[in-house]
Amino acid sequence: MKKLLPKTNSNPQGFTLFELLVVISILAILGIIGITIYTGTLNKARDAKRKADIEAMAGAMEANYVSGSGYPTSLNATWFSDQTVPTNPSPGGATYATSFNTSSGFVFCASLENSTGNATTSVGGGATTSGNWYCKRNAQ
Repeated sequence: MKKLLPKTNSNPQGFTLFELLVVISILAILGIIGITIYTGTLNKARDAKRKADIEAMAGAMEANYVSGSGYPTSLNATWFSDQTVPTNPSPGGATYATSFNTSSGFVFCASLENSTGNATTSVGGGATTSGNWYCKRNAQ
């Protein structure tokens, strides 16, 4: 004799709402972690470019030092391999903090996003290891 009860599905073909919410929550958490790591990496990359630019500008000035007359009073684009003076990567502005004086030399500084720099202020700042500025002075 057949039972008149409704047939139960012993092999469900979908996910419950709770299972979907758990999976979505896990994916959201992983996405937030990934975005945080990605933005931190971008900040570090921009800081590395700023430091490299400051080193390149200082190297160009040192290469164009003339004994007896001192340093040039500005950067020349032809001193760089790509024929342009380095600019600050965004966000952060279009130029670096600079100071030129043929008798006393030059100072180039860049404000860093994450890294610890070697100065507490921009041009003319003292050399420390706890500032947000990375500066390079003339060697002569």
